[in-house]
Amino acid sequence: MDRSKNRLKKVHQLVEAAGGQARFAEIVGISPSQAWQIAGSTPVRGIGSKMAARIEQAFDKPAGWLDWPADAPPMTLTPVNHSPQCNAIPILTHAAEIAEFVTGAVNAQHECSATMAIDGPASELAFGFEIQDLSMAPQFQPGDRIIIDPRVAPVPGSHVVAILRNSIVLFAKYRPHDLEGGATAPFDLVPLNEDFPSFHSDRHDTVVIGTAIEHRRNLR
Repeated sequence: MDRSKNRLKKVHQLVEAAGGQARFAEIVGISPSQAWQIAGSTPVRGIGSKMAARIEQAFDKPAGWLDWPADAPPMTLTPVNHSPQCNAIPILTHAAEIAEFVTGAVNAQHECSATMAIDGPASELAFGFEIQDLSMAPQFQPGDRIIIDPRVAPVPGSHVVAILRNSIVLFAKYRPHDLEGGATAPFDLVPLNEDFPSFHSDRHDTVVIGTAIEHRRNLR
């Protein structure tokens, strides 16, 4: 499914969850006619980057949520509410469990079953990720752990975790093509190790999940 069709499908989900186009328009802060143009049964306008970011923010979705692969967990699931006493976050590895966690498709037991402590500020969606290969060497080595926060939007040069359409999880440097395009602008994911390939978001149907906010080295 291409990006425009995926956005439209997810917007239709939001319209249904909101109770109709009128309520959807009210939540997003646009006119009913604008809502009809982008979210009607036969839309006459595409959903651009700025509008996509506006819709995601209005519905409290992670940046880039409208571009998530079609097999991502449905948006109707209840978000996770982490206990304030919980000072640990889950360490996630696979695409499915990462997608489920950041969209709230986990049970309450998941929230304090983590193996990575966190002391600094982070959102309720933060999770740990362990480096598996040498694609970001020499700065990041296998066994190192990073904390990823989906609430932190990437900027040029950020290190991010992303998921490819084939469910491959990547950790790479974020390089947008358009500095004015916002979170949904096309981008490249670039390794620090030149022996590994780069990935273009449009060609590889890639979705950024979150931005690295902390790096913990494995000294063994």
